[in-house]
Amino acid sequence: MGIRKKGLVAATVMVGFLYGGVASAMEQGHFQMRGPIAAAAGDHEGARVRDELRPMLLAASEDSGGGDFGGVLGLPTEPAERRRLFSFEKGDILLRMRFTDIIPNDSSGAVKITPYGTVAGSKLSVTGATSFEGDVTYMMTQSIGVEVSLESSTHLLKDNGKVANATGQGSNLIGASSMLPLTVTAQYHFLPKAKIHPYVGLVLNYTLFNKEESGLSAVSLSVDNTFGIAGQFGVDVGIHEKWFLNADVKYINMSSTMNLSNPNSGITDKTDLQISPWIIGVGIGTYF
Repeated sequence: MGIRKKGLVAATVMVGFLYGGVASAMEQGHFQMRGPIAAAAGDHEGARVRDELRPMLLAASEDSGGGDFGGVLGLPTEPAERRRLFSFEKGDILLRMRFTDIIPNDSSGAVKITPYGTVAGSKLSVTGATSFEGDVTYMMTQSIGVEVSLESSTHLLKDNGKVANATGQGSNLIGASSMLPLTVTAQYHFLPKAKIHPYVGLVLNYTLFNKEESGLSAVSLSVDNTFGIAGQFGVDVGIHEKWFLNADVKYINMSSTMNLSNPNSGITDKTDLQISPWIIGVGIGTYF
């Protein structure tokens, strides 16, 4: 944290304490206007000024307190009567938005393509991608939640050069496809009352593949939709009343099939496609 930011934080805290002390003194009747201005105004005018200033000073004191520097961060602040320490309760709804890095752990088989058959020594690979993921979690109990998440990413399908050599096309690009994994996760939150909430999850995944494009001439490409299961580990860290930072890791067991169709012969060749990605994400969330 830079010197200027530290100074801003310190000033905010000091102003909060100052306002709180002044407001408290006014509340208890210890604050009185003195000097010629007070004498000219009289006791009635002094009381009116105190009544007008008191709510403003008390509000300023409350908004600068709590130890989370909400005013500095610019995050919304709940009214005092609705505030609670960062904790999850039964019935809470959590909303998160994450920036994700999708890292395929591919181990696919040899590519089969008419009229060349199975290309000896060929091997499919799937490129990684970055994306955004959104999720909604409903807390069924204080510790058990159900999360639904969705994201979209585009991946290239490549081989190791053997298909390019066999077909004479000079490129190892087989094609591309968008991947839309929809996951439903049963989560267990270990420390729902603490400021740091680690959790684990068991995930049911259904992945849609669309916007497929072939990189081979005279051949169309498609990828089968697929079911899979996954594991999840993550942590939520409270930063301001109902706002928190999030880090999340998922591993999805994802097996599919790539189809290469030759419209001239009407033959469709199938190749096993093992993607099984790690999805690593960081983001921010809120709950209500």
